[in-house]
Amino acid sequence: MEQLGADEAAKLGERYLASVQPHRRLATTRFLGKMGTNFALIGLIQLILPGARIIDVRRHPAVAGPARCEPWPGARRLSVGA
Repeated sequence: MEQLGADEAAKLGERYLASVQPHRRLATTRFLGKMGTNFALIGLIQLILPGARIIDVRRHPAVAGPARCEPWPGARRLSVGA
């Protein structure tokens, strides 16, 4: 990241926004990236998307546990048995 220039960072930001565009249902100015790995990339995110707001939201484990067992959006549920 230290060697990444301003022009290169802007291009990376544009490429990222273009890559997530198909997943955005509405043409709004806001986009939520809820991947857990984003936490490790905060420095890069701030560099390539300087206007991005980063919000850290944490859940109590009793609430987070069941949410992790739900299928991903668009995932097919497998039925077992008859």
